[in-house]
Amino acid sequence: MPEWDDYEATLPPPAYGKTWELKEVFTIMHVREAVRTIDDKKISARLVYDESRLNTARLPVVWSSANHWHRGSMYGTVGFHFKWEELIAGKNFYWIEAIEAYNPTAFRILICDPALTPPPAASTPYDPHRDKGPLRFWNGTWYWNGTYTSEFMYADDLSLERLSGFSFFKHHDTLCRYEGSACGERAQHQSKTGAIILAHVLACQRRSKILPRGGAKVGHLWRAHETAGRA
Repeated sequence: MPEWDDYEATLPPPAYGKTWELKEVFTIMHVREAVRTIDDKKISARLVYDESRLNTARLPVVWSSANHWHRGSMYGTVGFHFKWEELIAGKNFYWIEAIEAYNPTAFRILICDPALTPPPAASTPYDPHRDKGPLRFWNGTWYWNGTYTSEFMYADDLSLERLSGFSFFKHHDTLCRYEGSACGERAQHQSKTGAIILAHVLACQRRSKILPRGGAKVGHLWRAHETAGRA
């Protein structure tokens, strides 16, 4: 039995279940990194260093997720949003793993160009049209299992020309993945984060066109999860 069967998104979606429509994913980061990303006009792919099967592969990725968190994110306060169908158009999917040490469990799926040969650690093809895992395509609509932490690993840089919007999130009040107790954003209100980022975006407008098509959305926290993914 494939590993992903344990995390199946039930179809058709139950009326009160946890199978949710997937329209958008986002990457979260701290303000300093977000400013640098805006200057670079892209989210740069990076190597994986955690407990993932990819931590020995030289494959840089951009992390994205569909999850939102009630207590805030451990990974930052600025969300870069992308339309799901535009992001995955013409791409292949590969199953990486499920990290059960996370609460809830995190499932990880690699998204890459057909010309890319995935590393052995992520060489199991995943077909959302056929496979009964946490990501599924049914009757013209994408779905995911919202009871788990979704981690979609995009094997390329993401240009901000593809950006659909920003969100400004509450940081987790006690946990920060990167700076621990030294993180100054743990007590920072979303309005301050938004003011910093939007001021920088507007300043950059004089030099380039990177304002997201969907605009900026402040405090977009409508799905509650007690964990945080990379995104």
